[in-house]
Amino acid sequence: MLAAIVGLAAALRLGGLGAESFWWDEVLTTYSAREPVTQVIKSVRNHENAPPLYFIVVNLWAKCFGMSDLSLRLPSALMGIATVALLWRVGKELFDNTIGLTAAALLAVSPIDIAYSQEARMYALLVSLLTLNLWAVVRVMRSGSMRWQVAYVATAAMALLTHTFAAFTLLTVNLFWLGRFMRRGQTGVTWRRWLTLNAAVLVLFGPWAPATLEVARMGLPWLAKSTTWREAVTGYSGIVLAWPMIGLSALAITRAWRMRDDRVLLLILLATVPVFGPIAYGQFTTRYGIAALIGWTMLAAYGASAVGRWMCIVLVAVAAANWAMTSTLGHPRYVNYTPKADVRGAIRFISGRANPQNGVVAGSRGIWHVAEHYTQGTAFRVVDGMDALPSTASDHVWLIEPAGPYRVIPGYDERSRLPLEGVIVRELWRREEPATTPSVPSTYPRN
Repeated sequence: MLAAIVGLAAALRLGGLGAESFWWDEVLTTYSAREPVTQVIKSVRNHENAPPLYFIVVNLWAKCFGMSDLSLRLPSALMGIATVALLWRVGKELFDNTIGLTAAALLAVSPIDIAYSQEARMYALLVSLLTLNLWAVVRVMRSGSMRWQVAYVATAAMALLTHTFAAFTLLTVNLFWLGRFMRRGQTGVTWRRWLTLNAAVLVLFGPWAPATLEVARMGLPWLAKSTTWREAVTGYSGIVLAWPMIGLSALAITRAWRMRDDRVLLLILLATVPVFGPIAYGQFTTRYGIAALIGWTMLAAYGASAVGRWMCIVLVAVAAANWAMTSTLGHPRYVNYTPKADVRGAIRFISGRANPQNGVVAGSRGIWHVAEHYTQGTAFRVVDGMDALPSTASDHVWLIEPAGPYRVIPGYDERSRLPLEGVIVRELWRREEPATTPSVPSTYPRN
């Protein structure tokens, strides 16, 4: 069963991996991927608001496997597949095999997890490391093994060096440990040892702390609209699955309350703190709380298991139907998902029809940023806006602009247009103004 679930996860994450164009953030990843390994951290400081671990991984990967869209996204896909297997293991360690398999199956068909497993950014690595960290915490509390203590420190530090919002999930496991300790439950290590382990995490993250403080002071100015809690829940589960998962989560909480099962408290914290933490920090977008999938899937699996194995099967079937109704291979869709504009397709279309003397204009800064990436090594140069167009290339112009209302370009006539995903390619020719005839004085005498 686990092999079938992991195989399904692999098919959904590797299928159509390079189908969509890069978007702005993925192009930022290419900056660090091109640099010599020794210059990656400097590049991250110049171009990113995130810590450097993911970019070091991608840089080393690109040195071996190239810079194509598919190649740069493949590490995320492999991490996403691995996380499905890891979640099964954590669910089995915490509860039983049924809950582990159900949670893994829910994650395998999760559109949002698939989406970020097909993106050349750090989110798939983040979820993978936090799942590993949770496994390490469970093992430490069960056995106190030194090997798992080291694993806890390593995975926690690497998660923070992947994305600083990992701190909210790490806060969750520390709150759970503290609750167990206060009730004199099984914690595996003494409070002094636990503090020492967390101090080691902070020491390892320390070199990047000043850069993190700079980003914290800046805030999140690039987010125009904050995602609400309700939108986040439907984004993580899907519209079809939202209410069933909420109902099963409520059942899990009720049952845990009666049985005094504090493991479900851990799941509640894992499902909520990674979302409420960033919302309290400022503006929030769904990808910043993606680690909530760890607790969200296991909480629903626990509730389904409380009803019976048949409910686990029904829940997974509904989750698979949710993916089939919203997504296709290479095009995962979740609530509030913004499809990637097909700038790559626009550049290919123009390259097959234009000549280097034509002007190629991007209608927005985001499109220009991505178009520059796809025109590297070609004879075309994309400029940012009509005002930046060279006079030598102003008669025949190809304009790539966001899909939306028709925009009249003064002095130009449109000859053709091609709508693509999120963008429109317009072929413009300078309007020929009619020649003016100078006035001729009249030869007739005046009265």
